[in-house]
Amino acid sequence: PYRFTEYKVGDRFYKKHYPVRDFKSSGDKSRKKLCAKLQARYEGPYVVTERVSALVYEAEIRGVPTRVHAINMKPDY
Repeated sequence: PYRFTEYKVGDRFYKKHYPVRDFKSSGDKSRKKLCAKLQARYEGPYVVTERVSALVYEAEIRGVPTRVHAINMKPDY
């Protein structure tokens, strides 16, 4: 059983970032010099704007309202 942190409106969090592992061309690979292990794992911090349910929250990411699952969130202490 997973235990997720419950967030309130106004709480700050980091969103999980999945590293790039597949490249479309060799030019893309040369631009991304870092391997997947060294790329950032989280991006943010973002602010919760709406609580949809206990596991799904809405935040404004890059100016677009986006729904984020609690499994992809890490609290900003």
